[in-house]
Amino acid sequence: MKRIIIEKKELVNEKAKELFKEFKEFVGIHSLEGVRVLNSYEIFNATDEQVKKIIDSVLCEPILDMVYEDFPPIADDEKAFRVENLRGQYNQREDAVNNMVSSYLGFEEVYIRHSEIIILKNASDEDLEKAKSYYINPTESREVPLDYAFQEKEAFAEDLVEVVEGFISMDNNELIEIIDKLGLAMDIEDLLLCQKYFRQELRNPTVAELKIIDTYWSDHCRHRTFATEIVQVDVEEGRYNEVFEKAILEYLASREFVYEDNSKPVCLMDLATINMKEIKKKGLLEDKEETDEVNAASIEVDVDVDGKTEKWLLMFKNETHNHPTEVEPFGGAHTCLGGGIRDPLSGRAYVYQP
Repeated sequence: MKRIIIEKKELVNEKAKELFKEFKEFVGIHSLEGVRVLNSYEIFNATDEQVKKIIDSVLCEPILDMVYEDFPPIADDEKAFRVENLRGQYNQREDAVNNMVSSYLGFEEVYIRHSEIIILKNASDEDLEKAKSYYINPTESREVPLDYAFQEKEAFAEDLVEVVEGFISMDNNELIEIIDKLGLAMDIEDLLLCQKYFRQELRNPTVAELKIIDTYWSDHCRHRTFATEIVQVDVEEGRYNEVFEKAILEYLASREFVYEDNSKPVCLMDLATINMKEIKKKGLLEDKEETDEVNAASIEVDVDVDGKTEKWLLMFKNETHNHPTEVEPFGGAHTCLGGGIRDPLSGRAYVYQP
């Protein structure tokens, strides 16, 4: 393994400039005098000649970058920490570098792991911890020792499939420990349901299986928060309490009209969709497109195409994704935009103004 570290020169290190401003003004590290951001690349299965080619052709621009082998120099008044993406989290820089090395240079046997080094100038130990807490999102990344070296088997993900041994016979306390250990979003009732299923299967689940169930049962995919049954609503005294009480009564009246047996639970999702169901039942939504699966609200409109009227579909797409946005804002926002664009595209619609 060969470690190569690349640092943008001070005048062009835009990320370092942004972090310096955030650490100083937002985090409150007022004594801070500078920030350095470096990218560490650990290169596996490469000859010295291949490493040089990778540096010159992929990793480094001599006019803009400085290159270090193993570790960069750190002054006495500087403190550093190192961050890597959690396994399973997409590392765009690492993926791009590996694609370039494989496709452009043709070094298919070479594999590269990426991590990031942040160096603070004139920061106390307390300030360093503040910076770590701000910068490292445990949902997607973790701190690793500065001298940490990836193992080759880690690089090629050759680990055996991990099974949660003894899962089907665990008691509640042991299951709670599994939730903490694996960082699951499921609660104990959810995990007990999983346990019941795998008991019927007469086997213990793999970690991957529990993680997949956890993902698909999360607020991200299942919108569990919106489906939570609302059994009682108390309106506090205030300027708008009469408005709220009137809106609640209108909603309940709409439910009585839409659901003949009124058996559907009251929830936020029902609140969001009841108006459409009511006007549809009244016959006032004749232009709505009906399909087996509707991912974007579609209505039929008349469009003048070169003097000829054609029937087109006009789509409106609303995305929530409150859970991933709350936990990881950038990833949640990307997911929201992706869903807003994806679903109209699946209906062969042209997407604009997302």
